[in-house]
Amino acid sequence: MVLYYIIISNTISMLFAQLVISGNSERTQEEIQTDLGNLPWWAQVVSNRTTALLLVGSLSLLFIFKKHLQELKNLSYVFLTVVFLFIALILVELFRETGTDKNYDDMMSMKLDHNLLTAFSIFIFAYSFQFMVFPAFVELEDKSNVRFAWSSFWSLVIYSFALISTGVIGVLIFGKEVRPDFLANISTRKGGVSVLIRTVYCFVLLFHLPYVFFTAKEYTLVMYDEIMNRSLSTHL
Repeated sequence: MVLYYIIISNTISMLFAQLVISGNSERTQEEIQTDLGNLPWWAQVVSNRTTALLLVGSLSLLFIFKKHLQELKNLSYVFLTVVFLFIALILVELFRETGTDKNYDDMMSMKLDHNLLTAFSIFIFAYSFQFMVFPAFVELEDKSNVRFAWSSFWSLVIYSFALISTGVIGVLIFGKEVRPDFLANISTRKGGVSVLIRTVYCFVLLFHLPYVFFTAKEYTLVMYDEIMNRSLSTHL
C-alpha cells in the first residue's frame, strides 16, 4: 500500500511540475527537482507530493465504495486499454533508443546480489491477489467454477504479459541502469514520449486499485454496521 502511494504521488507531482509549471518536456525529473525550491508558494503546493496523494486518495474512494464490483466492469475495459497503450509507448521509446550496443550476455546472466531478492519480492507482490478469489467469484456473471477458472486464466495471462513486457523492454532500453522503479528510469529521458508514458502510467495506477482496498472496505462496513445496528452480535 505504501509502495503504491509513493510511486503514484511522486509521478503525479513531478508531472505537475513539468507540465503546469515549467511547460517544458525537454527537461528531466532531476533537473526540475532542483528548481522546485525557487518556485512561488502556490506552485510548490501544486507540485507537492502530499497534494497528489490527497487527489489520488479522493478519487480512489469514489471507486472503492461502489456497491458491487460489477459496476466497475466498464472501468476494467478502460484499464485494459490503458495498459496496452502503456506497453505500446515504451516500445516506441525502445525504437527511439540510439545509445550504445547492449551486452546481451550480461543481461541474460543471473546476478547473486540483493537485486535478486528485490525481483522475488516484486513477483510476490504482483501476484498476491488470492484474498480476492471469493469476492470476485460472488460478483462473477453466470458464476460457475469453470467460468471462474477461465477468468482467472485469462487475467493471469494478461497480467503476466504486461509485467514481463515492461521488464524486458526496460532492460533493453536501460541495460545495467535499469531500476526496480521503471518510472524512475523513464523520468531521466527527455521528450514528449517520456511525459506521455508517465501520464499513461498514472492512469494505470488510478484504475488499478489494489485488491486489498476492497477487503478493507468490507471490514469497514462490517464495523460500521456493528456499531449502528449490532447485526453481527444479534446474529451470533
